[in-house]
Amino acid sequence: MNVRTILQWLALITLIATSMLAPVNVAHAQEQLFLPVIMRSGESCNIANLLTDGSFETGAPPWTQITGGYPIVQEDADALDGVKLAWFGGYNNANDRLVSQPFQVPPACKALRIVLHLNISSQEVGNEPYDYLYASLQPAGDVVNPEIVVADNTDDCNTCKWARYTYVYNEVPNRGQPLQLRFYGKTDSNRHTNFLVDLVSIEASDTPFTVAAEAGWQREVIVAPEAAPEAALENVRSR
Repeated sequence: MNVRTILQWLALITLIATSMLAPVNVAHAQEQLFLPVIMRSGESCNIANLLTDGSFETGAPPWTQITGGYPIVQEDADALDGVKLAWFGGYNNANDRLVSQPFQVPPACKALRIVLHLNISSQEVGNEPYDYLYASLQPAGDVVNPEIVVADNTDDCNTCKWARYTYVYNEVPNRGQPLQLRFYGKTDSNRHTNFLVDLVSIEASDTPFTVAAEAGWQREVIVAPEAAPEAALENVRSR
């Protein structure tokens, strides 16, 4: 091997060694290393309650009374959770409206379920509905969706002190907009009904909720009174 060949081999070895010892592009290396961590396959949605203060303990805010002859959110010995509840009706010609603080539904959520607990007592007689409680999800500051009847005076039940009502939206209404839960209680001009509401939640899911065969609000008795005598009409609470 002559001198020229030896020099060529030394030059090649030096080039290889220099390449191996050259500085690494750290930013590029980190990007390659962490890219699989940064990329997301999609967020999930499993939220127990999108509402603030579902037991009305704070009052206003986060709940705002729009109309009504008397305060709707107040302390009450019959409260199911805490010491306060929302009382709709209790007098003739009631026009009681209460709205929640706006909330945002995460994009991953596909379905919503309203859950509320209701105690009803009425002076009405017969099987005709005269007094109503409505609830609905609406875009913040507006009413564009149907107001859905939760219950009326015919749902007065001597064996149900508190009943759990649920309503399912398997398509999120007004997607992308802040929403509010709106309550509306109304009574006619004769013989009033009381609608006591407590422990309210809006559950969110990334899969549809199971819906009973019968559409609309579903009722389940959760707290029965100690005794269930036929209540005298004059003993039904009033404002």
